Amino acid sequence: MLIARAVGVLAIVVLLLSGRWLLDGWARYMAARQMHAGAISAAQQWLAWSAWLDPEDGETERMQAVCFRHLYQSDQWEKALQTAQRKGASAAGIRLEFTLGSIQ
Repeated sequence: MLIARAVGVLAIVVLLLSGRWLLDGWARYMAARQMHAGAISAAQQWLAWSAWLDPEDGETERMQAVCFRHLYQSDQWEKALQTAQRKGASAAGIRLEFTLGSIQ
């Protein structure tokens, strides 16, 4: 009984310490699934949750840029890419998105 309580308390502590990070990753994962299915508006809703959970995550902004590219919103696409770069998103991901946006 004591061991079960200790494991439960440990699980709660871990969830409290890493919960936002886990939920942020889950929201970006769900956004990627929605984008893959062509549901850009739903993807943007998931990305809004991701941005709320971790406002300094550059990957969320990079994924926003992908959404804007699919919606042909070039001004927002460019701003999202600049913000993603400033927030430290992967350079390879930004280069790829810039190339795809330039082609489009």
